[in-house]
Amino acid sequence: MLAISSVFSPRSFLTTRPDWLTRKELFPELPHFAGHAINAKPPVIAPTANNSVTYGDLFADDVFFRSNVDGQEVPLKGTDPIDSVAVIVGIPTQQGEMNDFSANEFEKRALLGFAPVNSDGSFAIRVPANTPISFATLDNLGRAFVNKRTWLYVQPGEQVTNCTGCHEDRGLVLTPTNPNPIAKTLPPTDLNVSPAGYTYINYRDHIGPIVVAKCESCHVPTYTSTVPPDTIPPAGGLDLSEVPDTTMEMGIFPRAYINLSGEPVEESPVNVTDPGFPRRSTLIDYVLGVGAASSPHPGTLTPKEKRLFTQWVMLGAQYR
Repeated sequence: MLAISSVFSPRSFLTTRPDWLTRKELFPELPHFAGHAINAKPPVIAPTANNSVTYGDLFADDVFFRSNVDGQEVPLKGTDPIDSVAVIVGIPTQQGEMNDFSANEFEKRALLGFAPVNSDGSFAIRVPANTPISFATLDNLGRAFVNKRTWLYVQPGEQVTNCTGCHEDRGLVLTPTNPNPIAKTLPPTDLNVSPAGYTYINYRDHIGPIVVAKCESCHVPTYTSTVPPDTIPPAGGLDLSEVPDTTMEMGIFPRAYINLSGEPVEESPVNVTDPGFPRRSTLIDYVLGVGAASSPHPGTLTPKEKRLFTQWVMLGAQYR
């Protein structure tokens, strides 16, 4: 008894019908196929990477040239000052690593550094090759105006020069708004740093100590048996105590971190953070005394501490 695989194998079919490519009756439903020769193998494109270097260059023509398809703001040239860009590197999650680095859904990220944005909206950066890179344009308070949520990378020695804007409509043939960008006349800002030079900002090591020292005294519930009700809620309803708490995903973190991390409202009665977006975060409004904050928040946060809070939210409000 013949096996089914031998009856229908390409070898037996070609052996019994060597003219199969030209016999129309074999493929009546595909008449265009009959008589066609097998296409030649396409040519191999020679590699262009220069493996003698460890970096590549990326040029952006106009940060003001963008659509709003991703739901983010569209900065207006001449109205919204953007004079720098934060360059961000993706940190891969290792096999077997527990998901205890964040209470929200943001991936692990770190800062490579900052680069100036020219007056015409262009910038140029030199970054590590074969490394996931993203960036965020910054407003005059250092908040991410537009935070790129996708990753790109460059090959060794590559120069990416065809970025005409940010999230422009790829289905359209667009006329560049800045055909002669200043950035292409200047050397790129060198951010080709090794992993040892990445800047990490997390709650455990940077934000938590500030919260304990300067925020917790007001933002903890007070329990009393003499004044009804028996629990006086913390200031603003925002509990920043360090007691362990559990998220919906069964992660265990300090309650203060959960309430500042942008964890869904079901877990946090007061959701003050939109991870990745300081301009949409009430926390940063109160830290900086802008937006939803009618006046500067009481306290003595230093300029460095305010920058840490702002950049921590921009990087995704991670725990560690």
